[in-house]
Amino acid sequence: EAAKRPGHYFPIAYENGPDTGLPHLAKFKGVAQLLQYSALAKLDRGDVDGAMEDIRLQFRVFRASDAGLFMISQLVHIAIGSITVDTINKCLHTGKLSDAHLQELDRLLTLDEEYFGQMERAMQVERLVYGPNYIEKIITGERDSSGPFKRPNGLIPKSWHYQDLIFYDSTLKEYVSLIREAKTSGRIQQL
Repeated sequence: EAAKRPGHYFPIAYENGPDTGLPHLAKFKGVAQLLQYSALAKLDRGDVDGAMEDIRLQFRVFRASDAGLFMISQLVHIAIGSITVDTINKCLHTGKLSDAHLQELDRLLTLDEEYFGQMERAMQVERLVYGPNYIEKIITGERDSSGPFKRPNGLIPKSWHYQDLIFYDSTLKEYVSLIREAKTSGRIQQL
């Protein structure tokens, strides 16, 4: 039921910036994996309806995990979707699902139109939170270097950090343009 409510479902202190804790993400992914094992075990025992109920619950976990402003939230969301699709694929190979089950799965597999919008928003937030200003503060020593930008004992030349900064920002910009392309065309054109 919580997945149907508008807005964010978890009290996240975004004001902490890059130090924001997101403990619920690992739990979501763990639940999706547990449901996969449960669905496959039920299917193996011949309980097709029980397996379908676990798959439906996986979709509800997927929908509940879609909110979040950080890229890691969206990456966990993608991982849960991947686990769910893998569950469905393994169930399909057993040949035990009926036509009614297949029609329901087809309906459940339709992505929300806002999916790419959420990805773009998370990318833009990532650029703002871990973007050039943040990296610049780490390079100049104004901010403690922790997490993905740890600078061990000042052994790495500052010029390398500036090259990393430029690469990081331009890569995120490229990802945003690919997401926009996918949003309009439905696919990403790879060259």
